[in-house]
Amino acid sequence: MKKKWIFLDIDNCMYNGLKPDGSFSDYKKHMRSADENWAVSLTNDLEGLREYRQEHAEKVGMDLSLLEFISLKTGQTYGIPELADHRLGQNGYQPEKFLKKDDDLVFCLKKLTRLGFKLAAITDNPAGERTLRALGIEEKIIPADLVFDSAKIGFLKNQLFFIKVLEILDTKAGQAIMFGDSKASDILPAEKAGVEACLAKNRDCLLKELSKLIYGN
Repeated sequence: MKKKWIFLDIDNCMYNGLKPDGSFSDYKKHMRSADENWAVSLTNDLEGLREYRQEHAEKVGMDLSLLEFISLKTGQTYGIPELADHRLGQNGYQPEKFLKKDDDLVFCLKKLTRLGFKLAAITDNPAGERTLRALGIEEKIIPADLVFDSAKIGFLKNQLFFIKVLEILDTKAGQAIMFGDSKASDILPAEKAGVEACLAKNRDCLLKELSKLIYGN
């Protein structure tokens, strides 16, 4: 079946896109620190938060204890779309501070769209859209409504996550291919959902694999 959709793990786009005065490890430390600050800020209203989570857990069919464990222990907003904006306001993510535009990646993605491929971003990070824009990937290449994070979908990046994305896009698994840098959280979940998946451990590998779609093997 001909591929129509390309799913991109946003982390893959980061590896060679850092400003000269920063490093990938610095950026990761910045994100972890931001997550911790956000998680601490939520403890000020645990009673109201638990009530809100209970309501949302019932709405999306998630187990409340799992949702609370993920949210409080890791600082993530999985399953709570309405909290994503709150999180960004509290934790101070600054992808613009660390990431530089990646002209080669942008050129490659534009080429794919001209060939008729549709692009969607897959991420666990609610600041994923801002990350794309910091890299120079504009709205016309990957629009905001095609940036799928776990908070928006209501599931961890697992088999159900990919099934939900396919439903939203109204497309079949055989029409999509996933590119990710983690076998555990990108490749295997996608394959379990029937989506072909390609492991690209870094940005150069990603460009090489995307080039195969453009120019052939």
